[in-house]
Amino acid sequence: MAMKRMVLEIGMGTDIRGRDYTKAAVRALRDALWHNSLTITKALGVDIDSMRVDITIGVPHPELVDRAQVLAVLPHGTGTVEVVEGGWRFRMRMAAMRR
Repeated sequence: MAMKRMVLEIGMGTDIRGRDYTKAAVRALRDALWHNSLTITKALGVDIDSMRVDITIGVPHPELVDRAQVLAVLPHGTGTVEVVEGGWRFRMRMAAMRR
């Protein structure tokens, strides 16, 4: 049976102080999951643990993301994690203020 997209959700995660891309990716997935109430599985008569979740994460340095840690966040079903170049990285510089 062909897979059909049932839910699309977007999340955002950051790790400003630590610059840990895996931590930011985990937070983004948790944010996306928080916005969903996956009751659609009951409405369709499908076991929630049979769902497949395809996760795409955009970060400036994809090679620094531990995909296994991101996948471990899923509460139900199985999934895949694709990490692509994207996201946003910024650097703050604070100048000393003179009195």
